Amino acid sequence: MAAPRLAATVVLLRETPPPGRGFEVFFVKRHENSGFMGGAHVFPGGKLDAADRGEALLAACDGRTAEACAARLGTPDAAGLHVAALRELFEEAGALLADRGAALPAPDFADPAEAARFAAHRRALDARQKPFGAVVAEERLHLRVDRLHYWAHWITPEVEPRRFDAYFFVAALPAGQAPLHDARETVASAWLAPDEALARHKAGDIALPPPTLRNVELLALHPTVSAVCAAADAADPPVILPTVDQVDGKLALLLPGDPLYRPPPEVPAPGGTPRGLGGATRFVLDAGRWYTRTA
Repeated sequence: MAAPRLAATVVLLRETPPPGRGFEVFFVKRHENSGFMGGAHVFPGGKLDAADRGEALLAACDGRTAEACAARLGTPDAAGLHVAALRELFEEAGALLADRGAALPAPDFADPAEAARFAAHRRALDARQKPFGAVVAEERLHLRVDRLHYWAHWITPEVEPRRFDAYFFVAALPAGQAPLHDARETVASAWLAPDEALARHKAGDIALPPPTLRNVELLALHPTVSAVCAAADAADPPVILPTVDQVDGKLALLLPGDPLYRPPPEVPAPGGTPRGLGGATRFVLDAGRWYTRTA
């Protein structure tokens, strides 16, 4: 059984113009040959790197202390997970949740010269020619960890060969930025309203893996970006570690709360239901596509 690796995921949101018409979610499509969730539409994210916990990057965090991060997520790796979330969001989507403090102007992606410079930083990161810490230092960035709102915590089931202990954050897209997939690990990107994403998944146009699908269903319960962020701040997300079983001859992932769910010995029984988390308690694989079901 593989041990899960710490990871961070960012659910990036933007208001649908004009204001008051709802919001959209940013998705990237993973390469078909990817070893994990190949071909699926997911949120930007990835594993925690050792450098994310480095002294220099942690010192560049602004808006929330390391102690506050740890208290919110319940893990000593919380500050590093916030850094990983911001780094992965920039690497995979080109979106940057950072400024330069009160003394200097924030990065302006509407400025062609500045946008080109950050695009070059992103290419260098992707080619492993420069670490994220170097970009932060060169640009004198303050990493705005307070713009990340803790939303969910999922652990890949024990049967999977590649497993992640993933913390999900929601965040609003900064004005003037236009995220785009990296054209390497991800081959396409799209802004979709939650209901549209669910409809396209049901129709077979896109594939949403179970954690993404369930989180999109939860996002659809809220009317605006600010409402999603407020719900995240008010919630106490449980650890969601699905178990695998057969239900009516089909492969199923069972969530805590399902009558067939039995907590694995790996973690304590998940408990404490965050506000808005309810409804379906299982995923069923039908014709190669996962669908949520209620027992």
